[in-house]
Amino acid sequence: MEVYLVRHPSPCRSEGLCYGRNDVPVDPDVLAAAAASVRSLIPARVLRHAAMFTSRASRCLGLAREAADMWSYRAGGGESTATVAARWRGWCTRVAAQIGGRGLSAVAVTHAGLIRVALAGARDVGAKLLIDAPFGSVHRVDIDASEASTP
Repeated sequence: MEVYLVRHPSPCRSEGLCYGRNDVPVDPDVLAAAAASVRSLIPARVLRHAAMFTSRASRCLGLAREAADMWSYRAGGGESTATVAARWRGWCTRVAAQIGGRGLSAVAVTHAGLIRVALAGARDVGAKLLIDAPFGSVHRVDIDASEASTP
């Protein structure tokens, strides 16, 4: 059995305070950063299927809610990771059909989110979507045309 133990994010105004059983709030930005960190450190298969246990304290409940549903979370109201992954697979299928057996390569200038999804899938790193994709960087992904259309 795998068990991932996650400490809650830093509560607001807690310096020098022994907050223990007190239900102290967490700043929303701190919560979002902690959730992103958890999603990057725990494999997606675990976050999708594992039983989630949490303290009743809001600083723990909030993180548990934010971290458990990484694939459908829509940062800033944009696309979810699942939607980006589906769009990526669809693009791979179309490109494979266009250049398929000719042994050609493709170059795509795109965004960090899609690069991270593509690399996460290619490297089988699951939820570790915080892969470094700095401005101007180049990343190689080998796509098997027969697997491109697999959801």
